[in-house]
Amino acid sequence: FAARFSPDENTIVSCSGDGTIRLWDIHTENEVMKLESDSNKILDVNFSPDGKYIVSGLQDNTIQLWDVHSGIEIKQLLGHSRDILSTQFSPDGKIVVSSSSDKTISLWNSQSGERLNQFEGHSDRVMCAKFSPNGKFIASCSLDETIRIWNIAIEIEWKILKEHSHHVNDIKYFPDGQTIGREYKY
Repeated sequence: FAARFSPDENTIVSCSGDGTIRLWDIHTENEVMKLESDSNKILDVNFSPDGKYIVSGLQDNTIQLWDVHSGIEIKQLLGHSRDILSTQFSPDGKIVVSSSSDKTISLWNSQSGERLNQFEGHSDRVMCAKFSPNGKFIASCSLDETIRIWNIAIEIEWKILKEHSHHVNDIKYFPDGQTIGREYKY
């Protein structure tokens, strides 16, 4: 369902409907580690900024944190009521953002696992939520045809972009950190 480069760009982490997370060495093209979950589907996966941890979002409503060195699951983050569609560490690695089919976005303390905040506003599945490069905002997109920008510091929905006429499935920040691109399906 997803594949991401490590911060040093030497490893790729991927996740699948078979309940596994796999790490691949891009130079040798070999699998270097396989992490297995009890869930039948892992829908998203991402490295921490320092490359030491992996966060994964599962169909069974859980978020898992993994230690890359040992391959051990170190924590589960629980609180969403439906499948987790996206997960990402903040630029400083202290917070995890998740989006879910339950129409919410959550912020989690990556050390304690405590939910710090929950944002509500989308009227359909939140396909993706991503931190801005400076870590001050979250951009989210949904099957409700909107992109929403959330100000983390004051905990509010800051802007709603509503011009799409179909689902928005993914968003990306341009290098300037001020511009967002989107992906949608016709």
